[in-house]
Amino acid sequence: LSTDIQYQQNLCFFKNVSGGIHIDSNRYSLFFGDTYATSTDIDIKDLPKNINITGVNLTNNNEIFFTEGNFKPSSYGTLNVTDGINTFQIYINKEGLVGYEKK
Repeated sequence: LSTDIQYQQNLCFFKNVSGGIHIDSNRYSLFFGDTYATSTDIDIKDLPKNINITGVNLTNNNEIFFTEGNFKPSSYGTLNVTDGINTFQIYINKEGLVGYEKK
């Protein structure tokens, strides 16, 4: 997931398009457009059954968004990915730094 966030960030910057990542509990979607709801180009990534996304704490509910040609996200924050035993926190800060750490 953190790699896909960085991938989407780079595509939006270098292709000069708006887009982001929409987060659900059992999947996430990469999209291009002004919003997930109006996007026509969506790549859905289903997670294995034992993996869940929890503790989503993003400034725009459940989306990380990059405006046209901008490396810095307009929404940022943290979320957790867990298999019930191990939990990793993924973060993106307001400057665009993406990373993760084991909780």
